Amino acid sequence: MEIHELARKIRRLSRVDDTSNTDILPALRQLETYEELDVVGHALEKVSPAMIGIQPRKLKTLKIAIVSNFTAQPIISSLRTLLLIQEISPEFYLAEYNQIAFELSNPHSRLANFKPQMILCLLDEQFLLPQDWDTLNFDYIRSHGREQLDTLYKMLDQFNTWQPSTFVLNTIPINSIDLSSIISFKHKALWGRLWRELNGRLLEFSELLPSAYVLDLEMLLMNHPGLLRDERMHYYASIAWHNDVFLLVAQEVASLSRAYLGLSKKCLVLDLDNTLWGGVIGDDGPANIQLGSLYPGNCFVNLQRIAKRLKQQGVILAVCSKNEFSIVEEALENHPEMLLRQTDFSIMQVNWEPKNENIRYLANQLNIGLDSLVFIDDSPFERQLVASTIPEVTVIDIGTEPALYLNSLLETGYFNVLQTTEIDQNRTEMYRMQVERKAFSKSFSSPEEYLKQLEICVNIFEADEYSMPRLMQLNLRTNQFNMTKNQYTEAYNLQNQKEGLVSLLGFTCKDRFGQEGIIGGVWINKQPNHWVIQNFMMSCRVFSRKIEYAVLQYIVDEATRCRIQYIEAEYRHTSKNHIVSDFYTNAGFHMIRQEDEHTQYRINLPISGSLQPAWIQVRSEKGEMHNV
Repeated sequence: MEIHELARKIRRLSRVDDTSNTDILPALRQLETYEELDVVGHALEKVSPAMIGIQPRKLKTLKIAIVSNFTAQPIISSLRTLLLIQEISPEFYLAEYNQIAFELSNPHSRLANFKPQMILCLLDEQFLLPQDWDTLNFDYIRSHGREQLDTLYKMLDQFNTWQPSTFVLNTIPINSIDLSSIISFKHKALWGRLWRELNGRLLEFSELLPSAYVLDLEMLLMNHPGLLRDERMHYYASIAWHNDVFLLVAQEVASLSRAYLGLSKKCLVLDLDNTLWGGVIGDDGPANIQLGSLYPGNCFVNLQRIAKRLKQQGVILAVCSKNEFSIVEEALENHPEMLLRQTDFSIMQVNWEPKNENIRYLANQLNIGLDSLVFIDDSPFERQLVASTIPEVTVIDIGTEPALYLNSLLETGYFNVLQTTEIDQNRTEMYRMQVERKAFSKSFSSPEEYLKQLEICVNIFEADEYSMPRLMQLNLRTNQFNMTKNQYTEAYNLQNQKEGLVSLLGFTCKDRFGQEGIIGGVWINKQPNHWVIQNFMMSCRVFSRKIEYAVLQYIVDEATRCRIQYIEAEYRHTSKNHIVSDFYTNAGFHMIRQEDEHTQYRINLPISGSLQPAWIQVRSEKGEMHNV
């Protein structure tokens, strides 16, 4: 569909149930250039997401504010389109030109009143440079730049105490005119070192501010062949970046937004023949598949290297291949150029069944949603089969050139997360244990008999600065057992815990198969005579073991010990958490109010009986053992 025709069609939309709208979202996903995304983005501003075919139950909302020392208006329309393609509905606030200090330092500013979830703080070189700078006075430029960054840091830190938000900044590339105005090659080198020092200081914001993320625009521009800015637009409208640079930043922000909302993909499902290695192993034999230092074998070796790198950061690896398992097993274990071994995969489906059926089985065994999977396969037939029968699965067209497979896989940023933790390094093993547990359960006549033999022990602790990142990550990534899906920044949690307003409990689990690590968390607002469970979330890896009831019993016991009269709990219906809609009622709570998707429950204390299953032991960080 031609771009202006698509924009006109969007503007003409008037009815949500207009069946002619079903082709709009697929058309949006084909857009590539800034001009296309921008034109359509303007048209989308006045249209509800439902009108373009996005189901309300799948829609996520995100309030984004933009502050900048240059005119940043050009990013909005392209970013709107990119977010809606990912079923995220944005609401924007654009601060006035060069009003960063006023907006961030005033608790009653329009920015603060907007209550953004995410703030884009976009900067160009004029933020760091004095107005009339001397090319030879490096000490003055350095001190001025550091002062500017120190002031910005303090403003962000202070603003976060008024309105907890996620900040997104960028490193600052130097424009070609300023760089070319330095004619000494010695001074060019000194200038380069100084500029990297200031950008390095800016990158430290990610480490010093828990809710700050810095996009390394200098690094992103390395693969960008165009200009940093259109000088005419810079002089005319104070627009610091070329449209293609705005697109580059918008794509990174869209990827970060997906991670912020917990929409990152969890599992990479790999075909084998002509995907993980060259050739058809059943015909060529394990010794003759293409892996090694020469083309095309080196392409497949590097794909394995990157897959292993993803695994080390928490991405689950799985295999879905039409092959004889014994031949595949021999190659994975014995081929000298093979970087991935059988132990690198949490689960392998190697058989002659249809791949769409095998992929459904993989998701079921891993206990993750189909929309958490990314599938790559060299066969157009297999890709189309999976895409048409399981639309929830992300299917990547990797093309026919092995050298470009990785570009297709990585350029979308599907696996990007806000941060990784130590637990991510063990994720493959954790999910392999999940598969082993399912196999173990089949040897028992009843679920209770199986659970008794698991030897489950749950440890409950008060979250601290070390466990907080994992709990934040888990809250983002957990959709099924997440009672409200409330988003909390790390800064918000630490500040409220410090002030005694909210208690955040985390819990781990281990059994006869091994340690699960941190699997859940509970946010508790502690009032003088009652407590409110603001959110309760738990990883899908430990479903069906009744661990949630053991944790709830611990909270009830602690509240009773503190002479609390009752506990209230919140539930907000989402598109994925319906399976826990009756959790609180099953635990003895009664509903006290309901409004739209929100339900409030209450249980009076003390309670009779115990919620804790007999097959679970509970330990707290206080060293106490809770048994039934």
